[in-house]
Order: sequence, then C-alpha cells, then structure tokens
Amino acid sequence: MNRRPLRSLPVAACAAACVLSLLALALAGCHKKVPLGKPWVHLDLTKEQPFVEATPPGVNENQVFTQRTAPLGGSEVRDMSKVPPAQQQQFPQSSAGEIRVIEQTTFSRLKWRVHIDDGSYVSFIPLGYEKPCAGCKVRFGVRNDKGGVDVLFTADSQPLSPAAPKAVEIDRGLF
Repeated sequence: MNRRPLRSLPVAACAAACVLSLLALALAGCHKKVPLGKPWVHLDLTKEQPFVEATPPGVNENQVFTQRTAPLGGSEVRDMSKVPPAQQQQFPQSSAGEIRVIEQTTFSRLKWRVHIDDGSYVSFIPLGYEKPCAGCKVRFGVRNDKGGVDVLFTADSQPLSPAAPKAVEIDRGLF
C-alpha cells in the first residue's frame, strides 16, 4: 500500500478559491450602485470678493473689509509665566494655527451671491475682535424672497482668546 501525502489537494483548494473570487468580482461588476448625489462643492468665501452692502459713516467701501491670514485664537497660546527663561529666549512667541479670515469694520455689512443646493451647509468660526468693541455682534443671515434678511445666527462678539471658539454650522434646512 502506497502512503504518499496528497500534494494536489492544497493546489486544488487554492485554484477553487481563485475561481470563486473571480466569479464574485464578475458578479459585483454587474450590480449597479445607486448614485449618492452630487459631489460637494467647497466654496471658500475668504477667497471670493463680497459686495459691500452697508458702510459706517466716513468709511469708503474699499476700507470695510480685508481678507487675510490670522491666528486661530490668540496669537500667544502659552501661559508665559510657566515657560522657562531658556525657552522664552529661544522661542519668544508661539503662535496658534493660522486660518484665512475676513476682517470687517464695525457697523458694516457684506454679502455674497451664491447658489445653494439641497444638502448644503455653512460653517464659520466667529473669532472675535482684537480691539475693544462694546456691543458688537456677529450675525449670519440669508436674504428671503421679499428682500429682507432672515438672521440664522447671532451672538455677542467676544475678545480674542487663546483658544478659538467652536465652529458654527448652519444646515440648509434652516434656510
């Protein structure tokens, strides 16, 4: 009686697994997936030129806003009383992360004309002010069919802090 091990069994198992894999891939290619919808379009308003809708007395339209890079929160993020002198000397200032911002004059209003599709949302970070601004507010709104502004977000403007406030997200369903 011959007791040689069967070496063809593992080869046959691998071949069968390959054939099954190819069959599964072929069948998966026949199934059409339902499209998920339009891809997102990212519109960065810090790169778009706004229309100046309102200006404070004595200020020209070209002085109402600037688009620039600014620190995300306060420019110094360390508690300087706890920083060793050697580190202060080597790194005199430690800045926060930077983002693009729109710096706007008090009592002015800017607008952008954009088309908004279903599923859209608006996201922004109300950073606050560098110079004292008593009674200032941050507002976001959309113009309705009658020409009025529907305010979707309003908050008292705060001074810049070491940590940036959380982002505000407004869903398209609100407007």
